[in-house]
Amino acid sequence: MIPARFEHRVFQILLTGFMTFFVSGAVTLLNLGVTGFEFSLWMKAWAPTWPIAFCVIIVVAPIAQRISKKITNTGR
Repeated sequence: MIPARFEHRVFQILLTGFMTFFVSGAVTLLNLGVTGFEFSLWMKAWAPTWPIAFCVIIVVAPIAQRISKKITNTGR
């Protein structure tokens, strides 16, 4: 079992994994259409996006959290 102190990172890994999986699938489907869609092409599109998204969320999440606290009542 993964220690509780890593819960936030595990959440980020799962969130970026699911998000990039579905978004890359949708974009692949939109670009190729139903007849041209292939699972292997989807996986080629998805594989490099997951680590990129994970690195981005590590940097951007604290910024987004600060902004959201400023524009809501929780920031006071």
